[in-house]
Amino acid sequence: MRMIAAAILLASVSQPALAQASQETLAQSVASALQNNPSLLAQRKTRAEADEQLEQAKAAMRPSVGLTGSYTVLDDKPGQFFNLPNGNTFPPKGEYERSTAELEARQPLYAGGALSAQRRQVEAGVNAASSRLTGFHQQPVLDVV
Repeated sequence: MRMIAAAILLASVSQPALAQASQETLAQSVASALQNNPSLLAQRKTRAEADEQLEQAKAAMRPSVGLTGSYTVLDDKPGQFFNLPNGNTFPPKGEYERSTAELEARQPLYAGGALSAQRRQVEAGVNAASSRLTGFHQQPVLDVV
């Protein structure tokens, strides 16, 4: 009697799972395999890194701008002053303020072809990563089919 009850319970539990598996279409199975494949996800990250390296190589050929500044206050109270012929004293009494600002723009004009060679090398790396991604994309589809 217990065997019959266990068989009925097992059949009732596994029946919805079989029905659910048969309802999934081939397109849904392929989409699920592509979405959950860890190798494919890692290869997508590798491709994104290669794209970022390409942007950095292109940026090396563009102009760059830098801005720096400083502000200094010096409160000087020396003990001995000397009068100068122009009416001032040495060292001057009181507080000194000094500020500087610097703007710098750079544009590489000639680097012996190093920048363009670097960009071409990174572009080749992007193409290789793209090809590997295509291969990793096709493998889960072939495994499902």
